[in-house]
Parts: sequence; structure tokens; C-alpha cells
Amino acid sequence: MKYCLELKLQNNFQRFSKVLLSTNDKPIVEYSKKDKVWGAVDSGEYYEGVNALGRLLMELREKIKDSDTEFVATPPDVEGLRILNIDLKKTMPNNGYKT
Repeated sequence: MKYCLELKLQNNFQRFSKVLLSTNDKPIVEYSKKDKVWGAVDSGEYYEGVNALGRLLMELREKIKDSDTEFVATPPDVEGLRILNIDLKKTMPNNGYKT
């Protein structure tokens, strides 16, 4: 999922980075009605869950905030990993750039 978010950012850099950076240092929480792993569920006074997606988005926000260079998604180091029959180890075009 981390790599998927990086690819989304790389290919939609202007819009996606603007949204991420607009959150400043606020927590990002993926609200869910039932998924306590990727999101957080309303438990009355607080939200309960791992919020994995929110944590990945906050990590990505820090990565672009602290970067002086172009953003390039980095494929995970997994032997034979392919998406849509594309070998992710080969160089992918970089559409990302720093604003």
C-alpha cells in the first residue's frame, strides 16, 4: 500500500501534494465504520484502530515536506513483484516534482 500511495503521489503530484501539505502537522485519520486496521472506528469519545492508511499518508507527507528534490516512488525490494505485468524493478517515468 505504501508503494501504491507513492505512485499515486508521483502521478498526481500537484494536486495530491497540495492536499497532503495542507494538513500541516495534524493527524490524518482514515474514518471507517468497520475497519480497525486501515482506519479507525468511532467508539464514542475517541476513535479506535490501527489507522494504517492514515499513518502511511502522514509518513508520505513528511517525506515530501522534508525533500529538496523531485519525488520518485521507490518500488519495494520484492523478487518478481509485478503490477499489470510490469516489472517494478525497471525504471518507471517520474512525473513527480517538488512544488
